[in-house]
Amino acid sequence: MKLYHKLTTLALASLLVFFPAKSVSQEKAKEIKQKHGAAILMYHSIDYGAGGMNVSPENFRKQLDEIHKLGYKTARLEDIIKSKVSDEKKVVLRFDDSRESQFKYIKDKNGKNIIDPKCAVGIILDFYKQHPDFGKSAIFFVIPHVEFKQPEYSIHKLEFLLQQGMEIGNHGYYHYDWTKAKPEEIDKTYGKAMQRFEKLIGKDAGRIQIIAAPFGVVPRSEETKKEMNIIQWNGKKYRFIGIAYAYGSNNKVCPERNSKEFNQYALPCLEVNNTNFDSVLKKLE
Repeated sequence: MKLYHKLTTLALASLLVFFPAKSVSQEKAKEIKQKHGAAILMYHSIDYGAGGMNVSPENFRKQLDEIHKLGYKTARLEDIIKSKVSDEKKVVLRFDDSRESQFKYIKDKNGKNIIDPKCAVGIILDFYKQHPDFGKSAIFFVIPHVEFKQPEYSIHKLEFLLQQGMEIGNHGYYHYDWTKAKPEEIDKTYGKAMQRFEKLIGKDAGRIQIIAAPFGVVPRSEETKKEMNIIQWNGKKYRFIGIAYAYGSNNKVCPERNSKEFNQYALPCLEVNNTNFDSVLKKLE
């Protein structure tokens, strides 16, 4: 009997080595998920400018590679807000101001229109071909009437982004500082923008559900902040499911969707440029 009990004890010990308690692994997974949250990386110009909002095409490609090596996958901001994303490491590629370097058409040697391989969209799509697991999601906060500065392609570009599963966000018709904005000013800038989108892409404008504040500023007036959720302009009403801010206290990793700190109407972002990516990367590790 003593030999039997000894063998039984050894067998149970072996099982515990090979099959650790589920609660431990579940807690570890929960810890990882809470640590990473949803990183919203904000870009402006993908070109060779020397300003603080510029990232060279080569550096942008390297940054995507570094993010991919950390195990991140691109995600749609709408899906994060609606809790449709399950991966622990999620990254949203955010582009502001609809600059030409984000989405540009050029002519090839045969005179055919092609996407510039050095613009943001060209780089993302090429990286996706090499790393399908990374995805190709991105959100472009467009200023109507700017629309990537190639007006002859405005409609095509907006439709193409949606066809690729990317998102279009509303950056307001007027790129003003809304720190002291009144509710009616907010209605005008985002409402006028929506009606411009409706003119360009029709019913697909209904897929534009997230707005971004110019300069990343938060309106001081609580009444104005509430107005940003539901816009009323020229007899129409537009509801938004998210508001993205930036800079200052909002220059950080976005909290995990299920945490108490998450606020879809105050989404923080990490600004990225040519010189700060190492510090951004540390926040993602």
